[in-house]
Amino acid sequence: SSCTFKTKTIQKSLDNAERMIASHPESALALLKEIEAEKIHMEKNRARHALLMSIALDKKHIDLQSDSLIKPALKYYSRHSKSKEALMAFYYTARVYENAGDLENSMKFLIKAERNQNRENPYVNSLVHSAKGRIYNQLHQYDMASVEFKRAAEYSTEDGDYNKYV
Repeated sequence: SSCTFKTKTIQKSLDNAERMIASHPESALALLKEIEAEKIHMEKNRARHALLMSIALDKKHIDLQSDSLIKPALKYYSRHSKSKEALMAFYYTARVYENAGDLENSMKFLIKAERNQNRENPYVNSLVHSAKGRIYNQLHQYDMASVEFKRAAEYSTEDGDYNKYV
């Protein structure tokens, strides 16, 4: 009974954090930090917590350089490769490697995300192509960067995010 209560409380906290992560990442991060990751028993909730923590930290411009936080999400969501969460796990793993200066591994995960993307996730697709553009830009492959930034812009407008498009 207490395990069920604890699981429902964790799920409710994760739901609340997910709702506010886009507009109030600092509040979402504070809520997520209150959850003790080692006390999350369900693999699905551990993965969700890891993914949401990675997103909140990235939105707060806290650049992780180790994949230890995102690993549970990557492991769990890789089994569901077409889901939005899998795309996000691939993307945020790529961000970790990009932050660490490992552009090769970053691109590897961006390509995984791109191979599994679908039209239902234009927001995630725009993030993936924008990141690929940044990497190509760092490698002085400006033609490829331009192609990727154009794709990111197309997905941004499809998502209705005209600020990101600009």
